[in-house]
Amino acid sequence: MNKKINHIAIVMDRSGSMGPLANEALSGLNDELKTIAKNAREFDQTTTISLVTFSTKVDEPRFLELEEEVTDYNCSGWTALNDAVGHTIQMLKSIEVAEGEDVAYLVLIVTDGMENSSREFSSEQIATMINELEQRGNWTFTFMGAGANVFTQAATLGIKAGNSSAFAATKHGLLEKEIRTSGALTSYYTGRQYGSSQSSNFFAGG
Repeated sequence: MNKKINHIAIVMDRSGSMGPLANEALSGLNDELKTIAKNAREFDQTTTISLVTFSTKVDEPRFLELEEEVTDYNCSGWTALNDAVGHTIQMLKSIEVAEGEDVAYLVLIVTDGMENSSREFSSEQIATMINELEQRGNWTFTFMGAGANVFTQAATLGIKAGNSSAFAATKHGLLEKEIRTSGALTSYYTGRQYGSSQSSNFFAGG
């Protein structure tokens, strides 16, 4: 049996509206990174982690070591969500895969607002890209957003309802988001251990 290889990318909003909850957002991110590292060790699955932050523009991706903690998270500007997702997809697609490797890709998108700043990718383009990749059977895209229109926003990008989750833009809401995401990550790793390469119901463990 081939060893499982997971390429996980976190696409995280750092626009100005995230500022009042920056400390909680950063703490939640680091807790989720710890969950990824813990599962990678316990299930003995090779894991790479990339972090793509964005505001008015998309920042250069950061490639994190297991156990690495993120210490900086500065919020300002608008929300180039589409461009951030598009750049992340391009980055992950560039990873070379050897024949026969058991590789899966997981993209975790976190935002508290609506797209309002992208210049390179439209929502329609992102939806097409996601649909094409999901048809390969080893890509999972998830969407975590704040507000009443989260599921509509996720659907616009082609992300399934079962892979979407809403959180309240409050300290308690971000804590609940972290707990929910950490549980979903553990379920994802468990599924990988038993042969799954993709999830269409990420936040329910499916």
